[in-house]
Amino acid sequence: MRARLVLLLTLLVCGAAGAAPTGPVVDLQRSWRLNLAPRLDDGSWATIRLNLDARVWTLMGEPVVFCSATWQLGTAQMKTPRSGGRVFDHMRANTPEAAWKRVALTDARFVLPLDRRLGAGRVDTAWIVCDIGAAHPEGDPRPSFNVPGSPAWNRLLLRGTPGLEGEKMLQRADAWLPADEARRFLAEATLRESGHQLEAVTLKLDLDALRVLDERVLADEEARELEHRRQAQARRRDAAHPLETMFDEVDAQTLPRRQAQVAERDTQAARQQRERDEARRRELQRQRCAAAQDIVPAGAGFDAAAAAALATAQRCGGRLEAYRDAASGRWGYRSPAGEPRGEPRWQAVLPFAEGRGGVYDGKVWRLVDRDGQFVGEGRWKALRRFAGGLAPASDGERWGVVDIDGRWVLAPRYEDMAEFSDGLAAFRERGAWGYLDTRGQVAVPARYQRAGAFADGRAEVARLVSSSGRCEGYREDWEQREIDRQGRELRVLKSWTERGQLCLSR
Repeated sequence: MRARLVLLLTLLVCGAAGAAPTGPVVDLQRSWRLNLAPRLDDGSWATIRLNLDARVWTLMGEPVVFCSATWQLGTAQMKTPRSGGRVFDHMRANTPEAAWKRVALTDARFVLPLDRRLGAGRVDTAWIVCDIGAAHPEGDPRPSFNVPGSPAWNRLLLRGTPGLEGEKMLQRADAWLPADEARRFLAEATLRESGHQLEAVTLKLDLDALRVLDERVLADEEARELEHRRQAQARRRDAAHPLETMFDEVDAQTLPRRQAQVAERDTQAARQQRERDEARRRELQRQRCAAAQDIVPAGAGFDAAAAAALATAQRCGGRLEAYRDAASGRWGYRSPAGEPRGEPRWQAVLPFAEGRGGVYDGKVWRLVDRDGQFVGEGRWKALRRFAGGLAPASDGERWGVVDIDGRWVLAPRYEDMAEFSDGLAAFRERGAWGYLDTRGQVAVPARYQRAGAFADGRAEVARLVSSSGRCEGYREDWEQREIDRQGRELRVLKSWTERGQLCLSR
């Protein structure tokens, strides 16, 4: 679908808009406010409020469909594997903000009714499939990430709603109107104003953050029960009753096992949550693909939407790779198929990432796009690779952060910086390393001598514990530790001693 739209938009940009259209000229738009209650496989369910915007139009005689949405979570009733028949009720008022904001709408597909009046009060109805794309976090006012799609005419209009068949119906050829009939229908159709008969074919919510919260509640209740039993043991020992002494011996064997099981479940739940967060981040990155400036704000005209769709499709068309020309010894970029993008004329290049490459002409670094054209006016003495739309750059004296348009978002102030990883970048200040986030705020103060990249919320750092002696007797004692995103030191990974010579002249 995206490839068809790229072709249409490319022809339009190249001047083929004067070609004779092969279908009706249509431009339909409608917005709905929906209250939905999706049910999960484990019996949990939630309520959400969704504002859906849809547009169906024709471009050079071919259909184009574009849908986006914003959403808010209302309530959630959760069941966890360990809760049995117990249900946890979640609302914004009784749920920690961090857990509430991690609820995600991961997939949503609707069928929208189009009505065609036949006369004598009769109305014929067909349905069009509407994907909203990758949604922003709960409560975010920005519309979802999506790109207009151009389905074939014979895969545009459904004869009826999928109902219980769901996605299976979309795979059947006889479920769709033939191409000629779809053209005639769309030319006379209107999108229904009422949200009645809008049907959600797919609606997936990621409620794992709430489920982990419920697991923690259960674990705390078990911990309190264990503490109550330990106190009961103490009272029985004071009574010194033979039968109660026997119970104490049994508890002494079973309670440690139960405590170990609770700790193991907590560790496993935390690990699974990190895996789910990473999988969700990668899926959203795959769906969004383009950076934020390719996304059209709500209410933008068709020209802006078409230009953004073309830019998105072009930038998502495969990653470029750096290569060195054997004849000139210069560097450039080429497609995975080996097609050069511009002449190889650079002394050095950075790996292409997030639609941007870094090139060095022997004096300064600059940004280029997929076609090898310069982006922005930024020039730097040093540049690192982009991650999350940001890259460290240096003016020759200090390091700061630039965006994908080459603009400073954090003025140069640090002695050195590393690339962003997992939303944090290491920086050096007064000889020590710390970490800052994507807003430029210090997340971990500079207090380490060495700092590694973050992954899954963890990073390895090294600290000089002590130093002593001089000349041949000089020694340094080091520790490598693991920290989290708040700078809490979780554990010591290893310790070692480095020996050498440090002689100072008098």
